[in-house]
Amino acid sequence: MKQSKLPYKFSPDPDLVGIKPLSFSSLNKSDKAQDEDRNLNIQQNKAESVESESDVVCNTKKASFRVK
Repeated sequence: MKQSKLPYKFSPDPDLVGIKPLSFSSLNKSDKAQDEDRNLNIQQNKAESVESESDVVCNTKKASFRVK
């Protein structure tokens, strides 16, 4: 920021001097697409494991309520 735009008697926080924003421009589109595919696969695997766990629980409950 220009000195003329700073508030009167402004002094910057020494811990924050020199901090720069993160830059994601180094990733090319193929890397981003691979990351998105990887994240999608992880989400699908989690959803499948939750469905299979719920089937096991449901079948266990059914078996425990059967009259012998």
